[in-house]
Amino acid sequence: MNRLGTHEKADMFSAVQTVMTLTAIPSGYLTGLLYHHNPTLLFSVILGLYIVLMVIMFFLPDPQKHSQVLEPYKNM
Repeated sequence: MNRLGTHEKADMFSAVQTVMTLTAIPSGYLTGLLYHHNPTLLFSVILGLYIVLMVIMFFLPDPQKHSQVLEPYKNM
């Protein structure tokens, strides 16, 4: 994020906020439907999503190995 300019940061933050808002609006209704259908189903879906996110996390690059900010300062 430090390499982005002011306008690029603003575009990035607005895109993240838009996605968060679009996913947050229907989530309350969907969780209410799941809980009304079967209360344990809601917690099963939450557990499943946590597992999916943990699997995705293993495929992300390690920020310690790919330090972008410190690279230019090593040559000084």
